[in-house]
Amino acid sequence: MIYGIGHDIVDNQRINKLIVRYQQRFLQHILTPLEINIYTSGTSSSNFVAKRFAAKEAFAKACGTGLRSPILLTNISILNDSLGRPYLVLAEELVAWLNSSGISQWHLTLSDEKQFSSAVVVLEKLNLRGNDV
Repeated sequence: MIYGIGHDIVDNQRINKLIVRYQQRFLQHILTPLEINIYTSGTSSSNFVAKRFAAKEAFAKACGTGLRSPILLTNISILNDSLGRPYLVLAEELVAWLNSSGISQWHLTLSDEKQFSSAVVVLEKLNLRGNDV
């Protein structure tokens, strides 16, 4: 059963301006250390940051809480598998909150174009019979 759906869209140029202006301080506010390592490896652009910001905002919207503890930007990592598919890696305290809310699965899709990055997150909850729907 669907618990929540969240969507967010971000202006890539706005994120780029924030990176230029605040540099590492901005990155540390938005990204986890793992994501910062990927970004600073030299293969990622400001769209990398924009997509992750959109995904984290979409996740908070799907939770129905907004960004408040334990749903914090730095408790959510967005990584990619070997085929490029994005997936969520969540801090233990956030997983505990999801479990206590009955949320058993989470899904993410990302998209970007020159001007915008977008993300959709779907959270699933166990149904009354205890089976995932």
